[in-house]
Amino acid sequence: MAKGVFSNASVWRVLLLMGDGRSLTAAAQETGQELSSASKAISRLEEGLGVALVDRHQRPVRLTREALRLLPHMRELAAAQQAIASEARRMRRAARAVIRVSLPPGSFNQNKVRAFRAYETAHPGVRIEAMADYGHEALLRGEIDVAAVSYRLEHDELAVFPLGVCANLPLASPEYLARRGTPHEPEELTGHTLLLVRRSHVPLCETLYRADEAFSLTQMRRFRLAAASPADRPVRLLEQIPVQTAPQCVISSYSPTLMSALQGQGIAVDLALGMAADRLKNGELVAVLDGWHRQSWRKSLVVRRRDLQEKPWIRDFAGWYRNFDPAHSRRQWTRWYRHFGVGLSCVRPELEC
Repeated sequence: MAKGVFSNASVWRVLLLMGDGRSLTAAAQETGQELSSASKAISRLEEGLGVALVDRHQRPVRLTREALRLLPHMRELAAAQQAIASEARRMRRAARAVIRVSLPPGSFNQNKVRAFRAYETAHPGVRIEAMADYGHEALLRGEIDVAAVSYRLEHDELAVFPLGVCANLPLASPEYLARRGTPHEPEELTGHTLLLVRRSHVPLCETLYRADEAFSLTQMRRFRLAAASPADRPVRLLEQIPVQTAPQCVISSYSPTLMSALQGQGIAVDLALGMAADRLKNGELVAVLDGWHRQSWRKSLVVRRRDLQEKPWIRDFAGWYRNFDPAHSRRQWTRWYRHFGVGLSCVRPELEC
């Protein structure tokens, strides 16, 4: 038997179509071949097998009895060739379907990791690489493919999709509160230490909020917010209080702030509740200030516009994440609000960074 007999998938498809009743001319057309090319391919196959497959003495040309006996095996061979080609295409896609996803600090948790693994299982060939806090600049440089950010953003090259609002609560260790007292209202923060997080694109916390009230930590004054007032413009002084000493502030990044809170060095104002979830479960940290909180984070998903058009695996992932994250993130913070008996009405939706 000549080499290469089984390598030409087109000739097998032509014979299968003839077995289904097509003429040689019609079968050649359906497989995108010239009639002469299809006829020569059949001749080479017959030579290789040593068996006549078409009866050229009949008009129209028909399969021989030998070819009809071989049809079931031809179908198996054609199916196998198609499966190989399909799997090869999937492998080629898999070689480039690595999705690098940046998440805000505090967004990593076991539920999100499990969701990513489930997505990979449902989308063979896709691998998700999660990393923390790269931001949109890394997206523009091509270092990541998708970014979830917690700050306002507009850019001509980027598509920005809202993901919802995340709120937090000021947290402190029981040891700290036993030593310094538990503040319930922001006026009681005099003499306390606040642990603040400095992040790019996110303003340093200078104001606390609860429903329609705002408290300036720099002025030590309480304000009333109008119904449509932006978070950064308290509109009316609610009450004048005696001038007091503002709390001492210690500014650091996320991880040092978390460790400082656990070590009883102050009240952490900026920690994401998801980041502190394990510490909240075992009581190493508890909520203070009865629902007062820093500005809420309005999260967004950011993707390069050209990737949405040119890379379907990124477009599909972005669509999935836009449905998954808002509900997941809301559950993260509402769970702890209920756990500490804090009403969800304390969070004003339009407050955003």
